Amino acid sequence: MPPIDLFSGLSLLLCCDSFNANNDTATTTLPITTPTTTPATTPTTTPAPLLPMALRTEAHHEDVTHSEPVNDEVDDDDEVEYVNTVVVKLPSKMAGGGVGHLVQINVFIGGLKEALQGGNLPQDIQLIMDILNSSCNQEHLQGIQEDPQQDTNSDDLHNTTISLSTSEGGNGECNPSVEKEKGAGKEEMMKGAEEEEDKKLAWWQRNIVYQVYPRSFQDTDGSGKGDLKGIAMRADYLQQLGVATVWLSPIFTSPMADFGYDISNFTDIDPILGDMQDFDFLLQEFHARDLKVVLDLVPNHTSDQHEWFTKSVLREDSYTDYYVWADPKGYTPSGTPIPPNNWLSVLRGTAWQWVEERQQFYLHKYRKEQPDLNYRNPAVRSHMKEVLKFWLDRGVDGFCLDALKHLYEAEDLYQDEPVSLKSGVSDPLQYEYLEHTLTVNQPEVFQIALREWRDLIDQYPDRFLIAQLYDPDISEIMKYYGTSSAPLSHFPFNFRFIQYLKTRDDVTGHNLLAYITEWLDNMPAGMWPNWVLSNHGNSRLASRVGGDLVDALHMMTMLLPGTPITYYGDELGMEDTYVTWEETQDPYGKNFGPTRYQEASRDPSRSPMQWDDSHNAGFSSANNTWLPVNDNYLTVNVKAQMAAQESHLRLYQRLAKLRQEVTFTHGNLTFPVVTQQVFSFLRSHLRSHSYLVVINTSRQQLLVDLTKGTGLPPTATVLLRSVTHTTPRRVIHTTPGSEVNLAVLRLKAGEGLVLRLPTQA
Repeated sequence: MPPIDLFSGLSLLLCCDSFNANNDTATTTLPITTPTTTPATTPTTTPAPLLPMALRTEAHHEDVTHSEPVNDEVDDDDEVEYVNTVVVKLPSKMAGGGVGHLVQINVFIGGLKEALQGGNLPQDIQLIMDILNSSCNQEHLQGIQEDPQQDTNSDDLHNTTISLSTSEGGNGECNPSVEKEKGAGKEEMMKGAEEEEDKKLAWWQRNIVYQVYPRSFQDTDGSGKGDLKGIAMRADYLQQLGVATVWLSPIFTSPMADFGYDISNFTDIDPILGDMQDFDFLLQEFHARDLKVVLDLVPNHTSDQHEWFTKSVLREDSYTDYYVWADPKGYTPSGTPIPPNNWLSVLRGTAWQWVEERQQFYLHKYRKEQPDLNYRNPAVRSHMKEVLKFWLDRGVDGFCLDALKHLYEAEDLYQDEPVSLKSGVSDPLQYEYLEHTLTVNQPEVFQIALREWRDLIDQYPDRFLIAQLYDPDISEIMKYYGTSSAPLSHFPFNFRFIQYLKTRDDVTGHNLLAYITEWLDNMPAGMWPNWVLSNHGNSRLASRVGGDLVDALHMMTMLLPGTPITYYGDELGMEDTYVTWEETQDPYGKNFGPTRYQEASRDPSRSPMQWDDSHNAGFSSANNTWLPVNDNYLTVNVKAQMAAQESHLRLYQRLAKLRQEVTFTHGNLTFPVVTQQVFSFLRSHLRSHSYLVVINTSRQQLLVDLTKGTGLPPTATVLLRSVTHTTPRRVIHTTPGSEVNLAVLRLKAGEGLVLRLPTQA
């Protein structure tokens, strides 16, 4: 497969309905089915498919594996089920109209060449032709001729390539044709991004971003709640872990209606966490170790206890229009004021709150204690820039700006949003009941607010800006990058793995490839990807997908091109903690009452960090902590995993070190074998080692052939292995340092391997 050049702005294209017309073509592996293959069930949480339906249901469900009972020894007579494989090169835009388009199919396995020489297209290739024809008005198929220059004994990829191209006819119709081309060789496969190896990466591109939830990291005053001094105290741990950027969840003064996301003072520290002196000490300790500090800040709204809001209620001076105020649309017969429109809060119910004193409604897209600021008022934008400048001048390295898509709403506040008609949504007070055409991602978010903030950030050397938002529409998220000529955030958080990997069954090779390529495919040219597995608003990674996959998914996010973001404790495999109703702290959970609080509470993923096996896991000396410590802290803790030769933590450290190699900072990316049960990707560089990451996403042990039609060598050396699988009942062939046969590679359920390929002569 040709490599993906990370620095050329090319995107990996997998489907015709998500193409960017400005992108060049690229490749991915799609397999040809065998009669015995049973299609796997697509998880209900999977987003809109990235592949045409025919390819998903037919050609996409293959297997290059052989399932078997668990056995730690390889027998000479082990049989492996082999399946023919194709590589499909899709066009920039599969649609008629003036530009030629290309679908390239590399057909591996000699057995298929006879059919090709005879002029017959195998069923799966005909499927792709049918898809191509569906976008054309007329079909024209030429014969296939053997290329006499194709050397099946060469060191190339041993493939036959067919190109299906369409061109616009004189009558505007597009006509597919078939011709023979020579397959790509090793040199072509390896060239690309490595010529950019001297390009200097910014610190936020090189570093791992580590999210700390301050209340839960380390308590130093015996309050049972974490504090800034505790975070500073753990600076050495963070450095040893291999992270170099720490993202702090909100630390500003807050009445805690939403645990810090309702800010009453943007330029001071909440007393629960410490004071400004403590923050300055933290900054000093971190910078002394070359650790960066990124603050989580919510510019969309304030607390209703903020001085600005108090003055706005009273219509004082320039604060009168600091928030979004509106007169009632009318009154009920009983005299109750009617909200100006049908807009809903993200948390359910009307987004409008009546203030008797002012005789107007104010807008709150979240809780009523979180009134929305009016960004159409230049004074508000100016004031928020002063907030950012205050922290930048103090030495903060960057910001994560939250809830950005809600910054603006339609200027006319007396318009209703349309009903969404979404399946399964019948509650008119549920946020999803409406199509939010007037209240999110308004043009001014990008043209005014975010543009001004990026201009300010760029006045300070080496500073960093992250956009944080959830949106099902990938094209909306990509707007927060801006463009290479007019950048906005350095990147918007990529929450696709959080959104769609909800259960163990959601983790399949096909799904992983889809979510990765969806981001790379849509990312604007010259921008940088990122990968988030977990955060403070969702269930922990180990609890969602199972502890056996934690290491493998860390291998994936740490070694893909881009910046990995780690939630505190995930490096240990920490799990959600059971929290009783009486122990519940999260306002969202409390709103659901004692019988349903677990449906909404975020408390389970916010439990105290597990440092050792002492009282309260070494988190606090208090009798009771603000949330209970997980019962598994006696074995799942930093001290135990640091002392162990193999552990989640030790593997994480090794991955953090490995990702600094030039292969991972500047190397190419390809996906040699992807099936429902197996996910793999190759990072390669002409002047360094090549590495293959392989993950068994299934619940059973597999034998995998990674050599057929991929151009991979017959053997490789095991560099890293999931620690869940490092203590089998017998020594097996995937021990780190051992050489493995890539044609008969044994993978246990959930196992991940990092393999180093032999150096090319």
